[in-house]
Amino acid sequence: MTDKLTRVPLLPQKAVTRFGVADRAFARMGSMEVVNGPANDVERDLAGDTFSTIYRDAPTVDAAPDGREVNKSVIDFLRSNSQWSPMLDGARGDVLSSMVAAQTVYEYLRTDEAMKDALDAQAQADAERQKAEDAQAQADAADAAAKALEGAGDAANAQQLRQQAQAARQQAQAATQAAAAAQADANAKAGKATGSKMTQALATSAIKEADEKAKEVAAVGAGFGRERGELTMGNMGQAQDVMRRLSEKVRKIAKLAGRFRGIGFEARRNMTTRGTEPADLEFTQDFTRIFPTQIALMGPAVSPLNRVQVLNWVETGLPGWKLTEREKERGPFVAGIDVSGSMTVTDRREFTREEIGKGVALGVAQVAASEDRPYRLFSFSSRSDGLIECNSTQGWPEHLTWADAAMHGGTDFDFALANAMSHLDGMGEAGNKADLLFVSDGDATVAPATAEAWQEFKTRTGARMIYVAVAGKGRGIDHLEKLADMVIDVADLSVEAGDVLAQEVSLLV
Repeated sequence: MTDKLTRVPLLPQKAVTRFGVADRAFARMGSMEVVNGPANDVERDLAGDTFSTIYRDAPTVDAAPDGREVNKSVIDFLRSNSQWSPMLDGARGDVLSSMVAAQTVYEYLRTDEAMKDALDAQAQADAERQKAEDAQAQADAADAAAKALEGAGDAANAQQLRQQAQAARQQAQAATQAAAAAQADANAKAGKATGSKMTQALATSAIKEADEKAKEVAAVGAGFGRERGELTMGNMGQAQDVMRRLSEKVRKIAKLAGRFRGIGFEARRNMTTRGTEPADLEFTQDFTRIFPTQIALMGPAVSPLNRVQVLNWVETGLPGWKLTEREKERGPFVAGIDVSGSMTVTDRREFTREEIGKGVALGVAQVAASEDRPYRLFSFSSRSDGLIECNSTQGWPEHLTWADAAMHGGTDFDFALANAMSHLDGMGEAGNKADLLFVSDGDATVAPATAEAWQEFKTRTGARMIYVAVAGKGRGIDHLEKLADMVIDVADLSVEAGDVLAQEVSLLV
């Protein structure tokens, strides 16, 4: 049975952190999802204060509002923890990171026994204070009504109201005394909790956990090309939607995408200084163009094979890129990722072929986007499954759907290639000089009509196709190899192979 989630407003009724006019307007738009609803107004307000002190690094007020003294003590206690500032550095100003950090800290405060006792005592004091205020209001109302009756000459009824007012004042006094006693008890329990070595250790652990979760969310965001702080309080609904949809698969793909994006950016920076780009494969003695895997085989760790490799380098050179002058600009980047059943293979590794392929495509897409090139990513299997796609004009929800979805049918290259060409044709001139990346491990044919259509499209638009053969080249019926301008053989699509792949594809596009 799953825990019930409850939305708690981010604007406290009685705040112990400072809220300006703009801060209040923003907070009214948002809410935080918590496990099980708050037991009282004290806990409800604590949620908003916890978020504001993380998201805005909001300081606490000088004097706590009546009924929220423990809340202020709790927030001050958290801010004094040695792990608070490091956590704040990673979460502050970012809705997603701040939200997940606040949720973690808030749930700790409500489940730690000592903190919970102090908050419950504060709620009791708040309830008694409210009783006193209500009773005093009744007394004032009865006095006012009695005065009006006396003015009208109705002394008997006025006397009765005076008696009611007196009784209400006595109730108010008793409630005030009870509130003071409860508040003293709450303050004592708060002092005991915040002074306890055990509570301090548990708070440190909770803040560290909040820091880890905030960093993970930030890493996921970076993997999808979202810069820190891009989601603000103004689009809190989207932020909440994102957090609900962060499945383990999405997290893994985003983690890979962030890694591959960094590799791609570095490759592009190095290429820009040369003003050239890879155009073909050749044997070369230039270490700047030899494939990294070939250079690795020359090291002492692979003796005696390294001697043979060195001799090959001296005599004929080793496999590497043939460079040509870099074109001034390319068109859109389109990536098609095979999500047929065989792409779920992990070979006992952490990531599947599909996850690594999507990570590479998403990472390279962000490299293209940094150069103001539009991109489109789609997943395909068989024609009957249709396509799942996202593009550079869309936000998080579409990208998350694309990353998380899989169809696991057969492999239909005709359908995928025809769809890509149709999409680019629909862009008119903006679709020219496109780079198409296909990642697949499936043996599949390409119909003669599709092959002819691609050759015509390529001649007309200047498009190029890069095919990543996940299961290796030359498998008999894989016709896409014959159509591709470049084929990258990745017989074992591990994370390490993904690093090399991200670098090579980033150079190609």
